[in-house]
Amino acid sequence: MTAALLPDRVNLAQIGQLAWTGRAAVANWRKRYVDFPRPVGGTDISPLFERAAAEHWLREHGLLPQIAIPTPAERADARLTALQAVRVLMPGVLAGAFADSYEGEAPQEGRAAIALLRDWTKVADTFTEVLPLLLELGYLTASALATVNQFDRARVDAWLSARTDAADEQAGADPSRFGLRADATAAAIATIAAEVLWVVDRDALYEQHVARTGRRLWAESRVTGEEAQVRRFELVLSAGWLAAHVLAPALGGRPARIDAHLEALARHIIDRRTG
Repeated sequence: MTAALLPDRVNLAQIGQLAWTGRAAVANWRKRYVDFPRPVGGTDISPLFERAAAEHWLREHGLLPQIAIPTPAERADARLTALQAVRVLMPGVLAGAFADSYEGEAPQEGRAAIALLRDWTKVADTFTEVLPLLLELGYLTASALATVNQFDRARVDAWLSARTDAADEQAGADPSRFGLRADATAAAIATIAAEVLWVVDRDALYEQHVARTGRRLWAESRVTGEEAQVRRFELVLSAGWLAAHVLAPALGGRPARIDAHLEALARHIIDRRTG
């Protein structure tokens, strides 16, 4: 829920909505931080706070998500970057690299792509660049899945559900490996993106998809320094691999056909921007 839809006085749960977290987390902040806003009403059990004061406090402590909806130009840039990511990962996918996930020792075909993505994510901003890129990769994955499954919604949903469950199970078995959580996030974003397959006005869902993707990233990206760079890299690599992994069979697994298709998609985006 956005701040504009909340009352001027908010309870702990509503402050949690502002921060994309739950009431328990906010109650914990209230106990830990002496500068947490003082109640202006309510009861001891359910205190009320000035919304403006709560927003200011969250912002000062880096707890208020700052996610803007990408402009059409920024979204076009994200689409082009997504196509490029898939394009550089595709040789490794076709060579049998990352058969079940991107983790593990990649052959030569995969190493160059991984190096390119790692360099990009070192300087990319999580919410202005990585978020729209992950969502565009999710759209590519969903579109390819629909092609492979003859636009059978039940089959697409079942594939994504199984993929997400498997990735979540692996991540739960070894929480120390963020790459496994990144696989789960990539599958979850593709599930969000797949909703556009079944509606007429796809753009109407975009703002909602940005917010839902942002919530997922917000929970995983509140780190700094080198760890933040690693997490961005893992997320982009997982989403890029998933898109390439699904797109390859959708286009018959033939390198020339795949490359021509990706080139045509990129050219279409560029032509629309310059036309």
